[in-house]
Amino acid sequence: MADFSEYPFQFDTDAVHAFFASCQQESQTIVVTGQEDTVFSLDTAILDCGVMEPFDAENWIKVSCPNIQTIFHIENLKISSNLQILNHEDQFFFENCFPGYLKQLFHFENFQKAKDQFSEKNIQVIEKAFLLNHGHDHIYGHFLTEIFPKITIVDMAYRMGFRFPVVIGNQTPEYCEKLFRIVLPDIEIIRIPAGGLEIKQCFLPSHPPLYLMNKAQMHAFDRAVAANCGHQNERLRLLVCRSQIQNSYRQIENWGEIEALAKNYGFTIFTPGDHSLEEQIDHFARADIIVGEYSSALHNSLFSGPAKVISLNWINHVQQAICYSRRQPLTIIMPEDGTAILAPTNAYSEPVPYRVKLSSLKNALDHAIRNN
Repeated sequence: MADFSEYPFQFDTDAVHAFFASCQQESQTIVVTGQEDTVFSLDTAILDCGVMEPFDAENWIKVSCPNIQTIFHIENLKISSNLQILNHEDQFFFENCFPGYLKQLFHFENFQKAKDQFSEKNIQVIEKAFLLNHGHDHIYGHFLTEIFPKITIVDMAYRMGFRFPVVIGNQTPEYCEKLFRIVLPDIEIIRIPAGGLEIKQCFLPSHPPLYLMNKAQMHAFDRAVAANCGHQNERLRLLVCRSQIQNSYRQIENWGEIEALAKNYGFTIFTPGDHSLEEQIDHFARADIIVGEYSSALHNSLFSGPAKVISLNWINHVQQAICYSRRQPLTIIMPEDGTAILAPTNAYSEPVPYRVKLSSLKNALDHAIRNN
């Protein structure tokens, strides 16, 4: 009998077992992960905001998250090496399983190139597999928030004896496979060959609505922390540095002043890209206060407990969703002129410079330390 005693949530094991065993065409099952919906407290402060218009838009989270996760079963999916998906020769996009912005990235030209890859003599066929990844998994923050939380569903299936492989792209970064194996060491992973892959019966876990994660999805991060954090008693204050990032569309002009201020408060200057994945998990798991520019690097607070998070700049609601899911008080310090530096819609050549008010950062640090 499968052992789920370590799971911090409940679900209908009989229903999930029957789902994987029967594989009915175009079916779905709901994994119940709690008796009540998760209600997220609005513990967010915004400093130096010149206009509230971005926060009044749909990106500002104002809802609770149903404590459920769904698994979908789709037959006869064809997937190209760059994770373009076809179903019955048409482009496949399933909103329940993938973030909505991907629709904008599934350009017709890329889809047509992917379709041309498939031929009866080149395509590899497998009977059953999980598909968690999508074509944007090369960006760490997107993998962390959109793909990795689904691994708990694979763990459930493995514990029940349904050991189907997980399919990833031909060029999917190594960190994806590595993080999967941290949580599930005996996972079988198949990289899609150049000629493409056809999955006769494909299982797709649902995407976290609005990036708000329930207990099952958060359990993946807890498992990663348990496997890598050996110094939980040694607490840290982290200033997350992005100095290794090339071709960023934004740049903090007074970063040196920010570093100097943080050092005076006892912060460790931490550049995630200079450390192994295990070291990143360890550092963020031990952090009490985390400060950093809004970025994929700051999304590592998913590995943290109830730390205080201070985000420099604001781009969208994802960091807010992370902090709600992790019960982390969030302070957003806007650029000095009060306007968010958002991702450009067109090609760019030079990063947009902006400054952060040191007085606002000092006030945020004082408040975080006082309430720690």
